[in-house]
Amino acid sequence: MVPASAQNSSPTSAAKPQTSDAPAAAPENAKQQAARIFQHGEDPLNRGRLNEAEHDFRLILALDPQAGAACANLGVVYMRRKQWTKALEMLRKAQRMLPQMAGIRLNW
Repeated sequence: MVPASAQNSSPTSAAKPQTSDAPAAAPENAKQQAARIFQHGEDPLNRGRLNEAEHDFRLILALDPQAGAACANLGVVYMRRKQWTKALEMLRKAQRMLPQMAGIRLNW
């Protein structure tokens, strides 16, 4: 599993509506929301509730397609289900996004 600290953003309260004078707020809000969901997804992954964990990590990728930690954790979900092709695909994707994180390769 990838620790929540691998995410670039910290969790916050509900996203604020974007105003016309702050066009850069939307991407940051998506990353903040992804960080919150990531922390939420860690619990079901740790408890073996793989469907719930998969759902959360897929939501993250919908918000932030470059969330390598979510890809790594999806790889873990698929490994636990013995879905080896999907697991390797997600772990390799995570490795490309987070080459500095050596722990990803340990799962191969």
